[in-house]
Amino acid sequence: MPMATPRCRREAWMSDHGKVADIGEPLTALDGRSTRIGTRWSPGVVVGVVRAVDLAILVATGVLAYLARFGSVSLGHDELIAVVLIGPVAANVFQAAGVYGAEALSDSPTQARKSVLAWTATMLIVVLLGYITKTSEQYSRLWAGLWFLLGGFGLLAFRAVLAALLNRAGARGALTQRVALLTSPGLLSDARRLAGHLADNAQPGVELAGIFTVAGTDAGGTEPNVAGDARALLRKAEANGVDRVIAVLPWSDMDALHETLEPLRAVNVDVDLAPPALDERLMGRPVRQTLGVPAINLMTRPLSGWDVVLKRAEDYLIGTVALLSASPLMLLIALAIKLESRGPVFFRQPRHGFNNNLFRVYKFRTMYQTQQDLAAERLTVPGDPRVTKVGVVLRRTSLDELPQLLNVLKGEMSIVGPRPHAISAKAGGIPYREAVKEYAHRHRVLPGITGWAQVNGWRGDTDIVEKIEKRVEHDLYYIDNWSLWLDLRIIAITLLKLSHRNAY
Repeated sequence: MPMATPRCRREAWMSDHGKVADIGEPLTALDGRSTRIGTRWSPGVVVGVVRAVDLAILVATGVLAYLARFGSVSLGHDELIAVVLIGPVAANVFQAAGVYGAEALSDSPTQARKSVLAWTATMLIVVLLGYITKTSEQYSRLWAGLWFLLGGFGLLAFRAVLAALLNRAGARGALTQRVALLTSPGLLSDARRLAGHLADNAQPGVELAGIFTVAGTDAGGTEPNVAGDARALLRKAEANGVDRVIAVLPWSDMDALHETLEPLRAVNVDVDLAPPALDERLMGRPVRQTLGVPAINLMTRPLSGWDVVLKRAEDYLIGTVALLSASPLMLLIALAIKLESRGPVFFRQPRHGFNNNLFRVYKFRTMYQTQQDLAAERLTVPGDPRVTKVGVVLRRTSLDELPQLLNVLKGEMSIVGPRPHAISAKAGGIPYREAVKEYAHRHRVLPGITGWAQVNGWRGDTDIVEKIEKRVEHDLYYIDNWSLWLDLRIIAITLLKLSHRNAY
């Protein structure tokens, strides 16, 4: 039997629904269908414009501040470098802070707050770079202060205008992406499950236009939650009522699949093909071109490309400043340890780090030398006789962790990350690896001096399995949601929680 041509297939779709225009024949307004390209705004274009305006505001306010301070717009050499440098620094910081995320753009207060905080962080980084390169004294503090204030006001003013524009665009549907599902009767349950997933994980500006079947009934038929058949979908697309179609169709006959979708080439819509097995674990996973082959990405390195560079720069910068600043205190701690008990100042313990490789973590010794437990076979408890008097103070204030700044500078650890555990550590008498199935997933990034689990209270002893489960849960959240902004937030919270009650 010869394969139906695209024209025949489209005519089959549209049969019994009155005269329709052939492919290539223009539709008229009398058809009741749109004859214009939709005026919806592309999210990518919106973000690109916002980025460009942000950069223009920061550069312009830098020049304006210079004019207010010196009465000229002709920047000096050093000021020109600062204004040029602000672009790439702000671009990375604003991105890391989530300023350009869909949720942030759709929420005006969140957008304003994140923008100001990101601008503050940008200025602090530029000032810190000036301090490190010993050029900070060459800048006028009044100029820098004016720039910071004008830049902040400029960003807030733009956000107010942006919110008004987005609200108007949203009111007329210019920001709404209408998604329809096209399926076969045999896969209707899969399509409904996908629709439920889209509803549960709704993205700003995304609207479900309905479920349509290749061979089924029109809207109002016997199948619940079905908007109509393929002919109804085509009419809806011609009226600019659909922007994207997700096909939930069998992959067993690819020729038939392409033939089924061919009529959609006549309308201005994006068409995606859902995987043959709509497993919940595949939901939300990106599809990529892998060596020229389209494939569903199941696992991704937590950090890659510029994220790695940014993370290591953060570690070296903060690690160096922290080590230099803490050196006098570390010398006093070392002296106190030597005066109280015999033995080395540092305690070097093997622990699992990046990619599950062993390394030796540095800590100030907090136990008597003869009582040290390299493998952590025994948990420390309140009043533990193995812990020295100095050790009690160090553990309670986390100052015993300061030598790990050396691990950071060696590239074995990060300032922020999942805490490295001793190789024989147990929870309720069960090794961590056996207690939590996902435990090893923590080793996909460098271990840290502090982490998301620690600032949320999940630190100290693990006498029950639930405690290590919560630690791992928080560690995996950090890995999946890493950003420079999250790191800075964790560092700030850590500094406020130097004294705690869960360590002995």
